[in-house]
Amino acid sequence: MGGEILEERGCGEVRRVGCKLGGNIAPRPGEKSVSMKENFADPSFVPIILGTDIGAYALARSFHEAYSVTPILVTQVVYGPIRHSKILRIEYVPGDSNDSADIRSALIDGLLELGPRLQQEFPGKKLVMIANLDSNIWDMMLHQDELREYYEFAIPSPELLAETNSKNFLPETG
Repeated sequence: MGGEILEERGCGEVRRVGCKLGGNIAPRPGEKSVSMKENFADPSFVPIILGTDIGAYALARSFHEAYSVTPILVTQVVYGPIRHSKILRIEYVPGDSNDSADIRSALIDGLLELGPRLQQEFPGKKLVMIANLDSNIWDMMLHQDELREYYEFAIPSPELLAETNSKNFLPETG
């Protein structure tokens, strides 16, 4: 059943309704096949993903598959699946220190330096910045006024971020 699209019909009955074929959904008899890439040709944005872990790679892959874009990963080092990936572009930012405060500062400086170049390279497109690490989200929040000159992103308030990152926020169980 690998790659098949299934439809649940109630009472546990499941039937095959199509087969995923390289970004296409095989149609039912009499229907035309439509590529996901046809649906999202030339999107109006470029994903800018912060990080180099498997989560950043998964985000990049999702954007690539859904929108046929080449996401840009902004990082100081490259690990694992990102190292040889052909579905994304890597932009390195300098960072020679092991002090986490310096590394975060270098990331912000790198993003601010990269912003004008990306705007020139992708005129008229939104540079949508995405992060899934707490430290990157804090950096985005602390420097959002500067970053918003080049990038678009959603960020919670400092109070909400602090509250949701606290174990005291979690409901008690048991």
